[in-house]
Amino acid sequence: APEKMDPLFQKLSDFTFEKVLDVGVHSKTCSLLVKSKDQARLAIIFLEKTSFDEERIQSLLEQDTPLQMVFQNDIYSQHLVAVAEPHNEAKVTVIYPCTDKHVRKYSRQALFCVRETAEDYKTVTEPFLLNHQFDMKWVYNILDGKAEVERVLYDDPNPNSGFLLLPDLKWDQKRMEDLYVTGLFRPPIKSLRELRKEHLVMLRNMLTKGKEVIRKCYGVFGCQLRVFLHYQPTYYHLHTHFTHLCYEGLGTSPERAHLLEDIIDNIEKDSEYYAKCNLTFLTKENELLTHEYREKRPHYFD
Repeated sequence: APEKMDPLFQKLSDFTFEKVLDVGVHSKTCSLLVKSKDQARLAIIFLEKTSFDEERIQSLLEQDTPLQMVFQNDIYSQHLVAVAEPHNEAKVTVIYPCTDKHVRKYSRQALFCVRETAEDYKTVTEPFLLNHQFDMKWVYNILDGKAEVERVLYDDPNPNSGFLLLPDLKWDQKRMEDLYVTGLFRPPIKSLRELRKEHLVMLRNMLTKGKEVIRKCYGVFGCQLRVFLHYQPTYYHLHTHFTHLCYEGLGTSPERAHLLEDIIDNIEKDSEYYAKCNLTFLTKENELLTHEYREKRPHYFD
């Protein structure tokens, strides 16, 4: 049975401010390092401005809201406005308690591309991953039906080819153009590098059934979806991302996203494709994996 979880925090004043980790100008996000007042433990608050609601936007023009002009040139002018409710909502994600890994992940950092060979994976990446991973209890809570049960769109319990589908927390489930759904595979596979021909049934199942469920639930057709896996992934339990083609985000860039249909084609041609090929991945300056590569492959950062 699912565990009943009471909210840990009721208001933002339950925290005290420590510092700003990052501000996303284009994504309209902000990452804060904070401390809980009751237990004095560190947490991360991730703030994201929500999109405007098309059904309620008309009421914005009915409010007596003053405009502060920034500039005017011929027919063009730009203004600032303090938008009132209900148009000023922000989505808040809390990671509590957070670890040093979380702090590094949500901090502003320089980005680098690493071109990983099969030998690099065997001698640098894989040994590193065995010792440095995020706690994935939250993933197994979902797969085991202990958490977020009410959010699950589809669940195939087959231990060899099954998966679970649910809306990603990045999506507020309002605008279909922002659609973002995550598929968690049931077999314990870490990443793209471990996929072989015996996984084709599982991959095709995710692709076909995932599109079918999304069309049934949201009315979005498969030809309107971008279906991909990340490399390197954020967490090392194999999962798939389903986004609307109109969705724009760092995770859809070619340095990270590998289309699931392309993955299936590559494995059909060569079962060992992802064991042998070179793979580019994006890494951040302060990530431990970056430090590992700087030490063992310094020429990659020339």
